[in-house]
Amino acid sequence: QARHHVLGHGFRIAAELAVDFPECVEQLVLVDAPLFPFDHSLLRQGWGMLYSLRYTPLDLLRVVIADTLQMGVWPTIKIGLEIMRSDLTHKLAQLQLPTLIIWGDQDTIVPWRLGEALAETLAPHRFVTMRGVGHTPMWERPEEFNRIALNFLCAA
Repeated sequence: QARHHVLGHGFRIAAELAVDFPECVEQLVLVDAPLFPFDHSLLRQGWGMLYSLRYTPLDLLRVVIADTLQMGVWPTIKIGLEIMRSDLTHKLAQLQLPTLIIWGDQDTIVPWRLGEALAETLAPHRFVTMRGVGHTPMWERPEEFNRIALNFLCAA
C-alpha cells in the first residue's frame, strides 16, 4: 500500500488522517494547527483575528472574505468556536511518525503556545518557528516555507 506525505494547515484533518490511517502516512507536516483547546476568551480570539490582518497578504484576504461570504458568517463563526474547543490529546498519543510542526511566531489566530504544546506532545517531531510570520506562513513567506517543508520531507 502506498504511503504519502501529508501537509495540513490549521484545522485537524491532516493529524486525524495520520492517526486514523497510519499505514497510509509516511510523514506529516502540521502548520499552525489547533489541536488543543484554546485557553482564552472569544473576545480575545476576535481581537487576535483582527490583529492578524497586518500579516495577511491581500490576495489571501480576498479568498478568505469570499469563502466566508459564500459559506455564511454564522457557519464560519460556529466552525471557529468548534476549533477553539478541539482537543485531540487522546489521539495524538497514538501518532508515531516523523512530524514537522511549522508555526509563525506572530500567529494571533492560533497562538504559538499551542504549537509549543503540540511539539511537547508528539514523539518523533521537529518544531520550526518562523520569525515575523503570522498564521499563514505558506502565503507570507512561500520560499522559506517550502524550503523548510521540503528539507524535512526529503531528509527521510
